[in-house]
Amino acid sequence: MLNLQNNLNYEIDLRVGEIAIIKKLLKSSKLNSEELLLLTKYSVASIYSIWEGFVVKSFGYYVEEINNLQLKTKEININLLTHTVDSQVQLRNERKEFATKCELVGQLFEYISNDDVVITKELPTNSNINFKVINNIFTCFNFSRQLDNKYKSKLNFFLTVRNDIAHGKFSILVDTQNIHEFCSLVIDLMSDVSVIILSEYQEKNYLKIKE
Repeated sequence: MLNLQNNLNYEIDLRVGEIAIIKKLLKSSKLNSEELLLLTKYSVASIYSIWEGFVVKSFGYYVEEINNLQLKTKEININLLTHTVDSQVQLRNERKEFATKCELVGQLFEYISNDDVVITKELPTNSNINFKVINNIFTCFNFSRQLDNKYKSKLNFFLTVRNDIAHGKFSILVDTQNIHEFCSLVIDLMSDVSVIILSEYQEKNYLKIKE
């Protein structure tokens, strides 16, 4: 538990430092108006990478802690097992050919018959961790908590702006006030996600529910 907490705190401190650098650069008196506009616009992508990077790294640490317990397949919650299998064989993919169906059955049988399990660190981020996606990730890991609804509109707007810029549309005007709001949002999100991960681990929600 302490190791997980230390790792999460490290990731937050690292990224808060990166956010501080972004904000400092935007305040630079050396930038002309065109340079400031360009930096402001592309800072959105940087801030998003801080957010997604934190989610990926944090769940990576969470998975490491679970895998270190060397639990048996029968001990792991079905959500985590399903998520792990799906990340390996892509259950959602349509299989029309008999050969690909045989391949799927073979892989599934291998997982089912194996007494040991290694939970995957892969996450269904879709490179677009909005409010729905982060809560879906929580569900994959059988979290009893979801992200507070107070984040929904702000996080989704942040992702809308980020996607607009990432796809070269630039249809949404972004100013320094938006950047400061996105920075504050990501800092708050990292803090709350960290608390949720630690609580879920402490409550051992990765274990199979006993009937």
